[in-house]
Amino acid sequence: MGPVTYATVARDYIAKMKAVDPTIKIGVVAQVGEDNLDSQSPVHNVTNPRTGATHHGWTPVMLTALRGQIGVTPDFLIYHRYEQGPGQESDAGLLQARAHLAK
Repeated sequence: MGPVTYATVARDYIAKMKAVDPTIKIGVVAQVGEDNLDSQSPVHNVTNPRTGATHHGWTPVMLTALRGQIGVTPDFLIYHRYEQGPGQESDAGLLQARAHLAK
């Protein structure tokens, strides 16, 4: 699913959840960085309002679509970090992975 499609689906989900409970907090999935090489949106370019730089990574395109085109602001972002590839999981590897996290 592309970032604009995800934003559209998220809008519908957020509206339905908030209709049931207006106090609920709902987040959307994000990726680190503004220009993720593995998930760029070649047909969408957005401008960072703070820096003026143009980006086409999944997260900035999705957030711009949510706020600008759809009129929805999520309550928070969800970032999933997978330290080990499928079939390569180990307790020791997972415990050592935090040493590689940037501050």
